[in-house]
Parts: sequence; C-alpha cells; structure tokens
Amino acid sequence: MQELNDLLFKFISKQLTDELIRQGHKLTGALINSLDSKVRETTNGTSFDYLMLVYGRSLNDGIKPANIPYTIGGAPRGGKSKYIEGLINFALKKFTLDKKKATGIAFAIARKQKEKGFPLTGKIGFIDNVFSADMDEITELISDYYEEIIQLMIHEYLTFR
Repeated sequence: MQELNDLLFKFISKQLTDELIRQGHKLTGALINSLDSKVRETTNGTSFDYLMLVYGRSLNDGIKPANIPYTIGGAPRGGKSKYIEGLINFALKKFTLDKKKATGIAFAIARKQKEKGFPLTGKIGFIDNVFSADMDEITELISDYYEEIIQLMIHEYLTFR
C-alpha cells in the first residue's frame, strides 16, 4: 500500500502545488512544503491520509466575514491578537515594510476581511479543484497500479506451476 500511496501522493501533491501557485497562494511556500501523506490501516480497510498545515483548509473553504476574529472599531488590545500578529507577519513578508507600516496594513486587511471574508481574492477550493479536475487521472493511476500487481501475481503463479 505504501507504494500506491507514494504514487498517488506524487501526482496529487504536484497538482495541489500547481493549483496553489495558480491561485496566488505561495508567499513563503510553507503550505506547499507541508504537504505530506501517510497510509492508515484499520480493521475496515486502508486509507491514504493527505496532510498539510491547518490553514490550508481555510484557503480551500474560505472563511465567512462573521468568522473573522476582528471587531471593526473594537477596543485596542495592545497587539495581543494572534490574528493581527499573523497579518503583521504576512505584511512584513509580502511587502517588505517596517513594523509600523506592516501593522497599519494588517489592520486594513483585517477590516477588509471582516467585510468580505478570507481570502480577499476569492480564490478558494484548491483541494476541491484538484480532485474534481483530476479524479479520472487519479482513478487511472489506481487502476493501472492494481492491474500491474495482478499481472505480476499471475506471472508468478504460472512460473511456479
């Protein structure tokens, strides 16, 4: 099963990477570099788990404005919000600014996300896009793998008889 998982992961991770880049979600490459997979055996069968940093799910599904952890005009918290800190770090990396300007941009992004949601570009569904566009190729990879395994088993059986 590990061999099939490796084959599928190579294909799927390439497609996910291409889609993330196409959507413009590659500032540091951390999400792309976090893509991983593992085989999980259970009593009901085998599953292939595909893993990534947790914010990948937010990029796929989007976040509605009501769920953005920011209150427009709310009381200042002295920069203790993890959400604002994350936006400051984003602005520092994306725009190579000093901390003061990055903080201003972070609050501007937070206000806009509170109005429109995340991501602001509206480009979501990178996982869904890959699986809907490439399901035939994924199915073919699985089919070809098992066809080869069955042919090897038949060949070994006939050789030993």
